[in-house]
Amino acid sequence: MITIGIVGAGGDGVVSIGEILLKSAAAECYYGKMNKIYDAVIKGGGSAVRLSLDSEEIVSSPELDLLVCLNWEQYGNFAADFEISAKTFILSEKDLPPEIANLSESRQIVPFGEIVKDKVGEKLAKNVLIAGLLSSILGLSADSAKSVISRKFSKKPEILEKNLKAFEIGREIDFNNQSELLELKTILSPRPKIIIHGNEAMVLAALRAGCKFYAGYPITPASEIMELMMNKLTEVKGVFIQSEDEIAALAMVIGSSFAGGKAMTATSGPGFSLMTEMLGLAIGCEMPVVIVNVQRGGPSTGMPTKSEQSDLNQAVYGGHGDGPRVVLAPYDLKSCFRLTIEAFNIAEHYQTPVIILSDQHLAQTVCSVDDFTKEEFKIIERREPAREELKNYKRYLITPDYISPMAIPGTPGGEYQTRGLTHNEKGGPASASYEWQKKMREKLRKKLQPLSERSDLAGVFGPKSAKVGIISWGSSAGAALAAAGELLEKGIEVKILIPEIVSPFPEKIVNEFLKSIKALVTIEMNDSGQFFDQVKIHSYKHLPPTIIQINRCGGKMFDKKEIVKEIKKISDLADDFKAPWYGV
Repeated sequence: MITIGIVGAGGDGVVSIGEILLKSAAAECYYGKMNKIYDAVIKGGGSAVRLSLDSEEIVSSPELDLLVCLNWEQYGNFAADFEISAKTFILSEKDLPPEIANLSESRQIVPFGEIVKDKVGEKLAKNVLIAGLLSSILGLSADSAKSVISRKFSKKPEILEKNLKAFEIGREIDFNNQSELLELKTILSPRPKIIIHGNEAMVLAALRAGCKFYAGYPITPASEIMELMMNKLTEVKGVFIQSEDEIAALAMVIGSSFAGGKAMTATSGPGFSLMTEMLGLAIGCEMPVVIVNVQRGGPSTGMPTKSEQSDLNQAVYGGHGDGPRVVLAPYDLKSCFRLTIEAFNIAEHYQTPVIILSDQHLAQTVCSVDDFTKEEFKIIERREPAREELKNYKRYLITPDYISPMAIPGTPGGEYQTRGLTHNEKGGPASASYEWQKKMREKLRKKLQPLSERSDLAGVFGPKSAKVGIISWGSSAGAALAAAGELLEKGIEVKILIPEIVSPFPEKIVNEFLKSIKALVTIEMNDSGQFFDQVKIHSYKHLPPTIIQINRCGGKMFDKKEIVKEIKKISDLADDFKAPWYGV
């Protein structure tokens, strides 16, 4: 695997470099993973790209092999994402600052701007020149990259000509004898790749599930979902509305669902806070809706362009009055796709809101992967009343599985009232009745219980029993899974649980996992250990004596190396340590 970091100021075209390399590598059937990192500013500021390429599927990106820095002032803003080690080769346009020069002796200074100005006469083509150099270093075909560039500038022939010239010049730049170390391995069994990010995977899955209505309000890092839905819903004769705010968005989605359609909205933490008022209505009315929360750093406006997993408590408990809901958490692109379809299936079958907790890293990391969008999935529709049930129709009938037939408005005999007040089986107001409040609360809770035991919504990897067990969720699970694989190869007993359902809590699955380990490590991108809190609430009787929490906020993703280091520390303690121990 080769990992490249590219850092520059606004206007340097850093993201374009990454896109050219990723797309040309994908054309040659390489796996790729590209993280785009921005300053949280409207205009200007810096931008950076972290790009990993490999002949095998990428689970976690390791430390940098190559850093391309076009602006050392901006590098300071991204240093945490691009740590330089002794093995990192540095490619720079200018001399390195003293504090950087001491970190690695492998470097080369290339005056990209001067070269492109002198030989091409177009300063803006500097990024394409760099792409040419990097494609040569990596051993990628010039033709595949040229094809990407040609598509990018197909409507601007003059600019295209200059960029192709810049690319060729970049390919010819003499690079230090490090190129062999940075060249990609040959692919023995090439398979075609698609380029996709988490937000796009969710959109494609929602359409596959039958979504015909979307209402939303733009917010980073969920805006791509809205933008893609705006274009793609027209292809399936669906309806898109940009609402005046997030409250209205969810209100519209509830209205569409009430009318019989599959509906969805997406937001991030601040927007979800506003939605909780309408979320209570959807729960009380038993309305099938899907809500995507693409998490970012908080509280308040927080860190709009950085990833965190700090909205779990909000998703599970947000709102008033004991409102049970389903919360799903994908951990890679495939589960983004699969869980979105599952979210619609659950929403329709159980007649409930389903919240998908994505995060900025999952949502906006662009990947070259095997095409998983062609897989077949069962699509579930809501339970409508049979003819006999319409003779004395009760919308909220308490059935053996607590799921009631839901009539579409206009169905003869299927008239009913729906409201936020506590109601009886027909939907009539019963807010003064202790008995109906009790019955309806029980109905809301018990109908969701089967979901907590679904083993297909919680992945367990590793041996039946182990010294150390890891629990991680969301995008953090990628590095945790890679670390577990390395530890097993080194003979360290370790297993990992990745829950894809958070609410209702998969208590039975978690309990069985905890019984099979001697020490527990939890890994999540928040400051307080929100998923571990759920474990303590529901599974406290089965907690092992040795526990370590690895929590982090601020947007820096976990690295396989640091997780391996922490687990090695406690592997020896697992047999000897008898008293509870919580470390951070």
